[in-house]
Amino acid sequence: MTRYAMALDTVTCIGCNACTLACKVENASPSGIWMAPVVEREFGEYPAVRKAFLPLLCNHCEDAPCVKACPTGAIKRRDDGIVLIDPDVCCGSGACVIACPYGAISYYGHQDPLKTPYEKARVSRHQTGVAQKCTFCAPRLDRGLEPACVEACPTGARIFGDLEDPQSPVSRVLADRESVPLGSPVPTGASVRYLTDGVKRAGGSVQDIALKFRPQKAWRFVQVLQFWLLGAGAGVYALSRYLAPDALLFGLDLGAALALILVAGTNLMLTSHLGKPARFLNALRNWRTSWIARGAIADFVFLGAVGVQLLPMSQPWRTSSTILALVSGLIVIAYPGLSMRAFDSVPAWRGWRLPAEALAEAAMSGAALVGLFVGWNEEVLLALLAAALIRMGLTGLWWANPLTRLGGIWSCIASALAAGALLQPSSAVIVGPIAGLAALFAALVSKQANMEGGRSPSPFGPKGELDVWATQRARG
Repeated sequence: MTRYAMALDTVTCIGCNACTLACKVENASPSGIWMAPVVEREFGEYPAVRKAFLPLLCNHCEDAPCVKACPTGAIKRRDDGIVLIDPDVCCGSGACVIACPYGAISYYGHQDPLKTPYEKARVSRHQTGVAQKCTFCAPRLDRGLEPACVEACPTGARIFGDLEDPQSPVSRVLADRESVPLGSPVPTGASVRYLTDGVKRAGGSVQDIALKFRPQKAWRFVQVLQFWLLGAGAGVYALSRYLAPDALLFGLDLGAALALILVAGTNLMLTSHLGKPARFLNALRNWRTSWIARGAIADFVFLGAVGVQLLPMSQPWRTSSTILALVSGLIVIAYPGLSMRAFDSVPAWRGWRLPAEALAEAAMSGAALVGLFVGWNEEVLLALLAAALIRMGLTGLWWANPLTRLGGIWSCIASALAAGALLQPSSAVIVGPIAGLAALFAALVSKQANMEGGRSPSPFGPKGELDVWATQRARG
């Protein structure tokens, strides 16, 4: 069976960008979308400076992180190893952009003015609001042609072929010369390899065949706000079952009403910020591997369970819906952290810290909202104090990180105020609301800090420009 692969020769690549332009013409990719960029590495000190070039493209991984991260199942791997995105299925969540450890996937947010006949005829075919990447020129391969970048390279630096054929150009060169995949924080079984001798001759090492880590830009404050509101909504429902089971809001169950408003509103916000909002149901498809899909299902179950509790019903049905709401609410709280944890391309998001923080922050926010709507009795203040102390403890384990430290500081303020109100009950009416607002702000700041702390390999600078690494130097 055919398995396509490419070897990139760092000896013969001269950084002419013929491959980049050929790819641009072949795919008519929109402005700002570069599927085959070339980055530059410099080694040594003036005047003894040498350069090497790293041509880039999608690595068409055997164990592709983007396939597992996509909530819609829009990304699939063909039998010949080519990984493709179906633009008619993609909902524009941006998960694949973060999941790719090579910075090879771009999000096409909006269309620039199309002025030339070429742009109007070809660029206009690209859908906005979806992800795009290199396809190994699959349509050309299906017609018996080579990828456009391979055909355009004047020095033969891009060597393409079938790995299953021992006589193919790529098989022969990989057998004869040392090669490594592009540096990645996670093994992916990449189908693209770099011949190392060119970088070594320039004074570098195999560790220099890698991309610079940069703050991820696919998820920003909108996602922070969504994750915060999801935790607050599910948290206030869970805490109200214990702290204020009989409290009412306009004649309705307080916890269920607040949870419905917050979580439903968040889902509307989330849907409106998808690249393709009309395809939001597609995000339920890939529940086997994507925590985003699992979380979306949990959102619907939770909304249904709390929604029926606003209607008259018998006690057995109310008990059953409460259990279902609590179980699904736990997933609603944790899945943003679990989704981020699943992106192995972002080392700072690994481990169980983010899901654990999400649970503590939801408890803190839930207690704060109950207090703000019901009042600051001893049980509410104790719940807020306990949740804030747990959140402080979680931050303490990673106190060296200045970004996560911010959430811990505000949790400390909330816990100190709650403790003060407990010691002086007469001050609770004034100090309690301040403690509650501090707790809500602590949860928001923590999520923003974690989002900003997410760094992954990318060839693009902070404004989306291609970084040629002109100021980089080899270590030593």
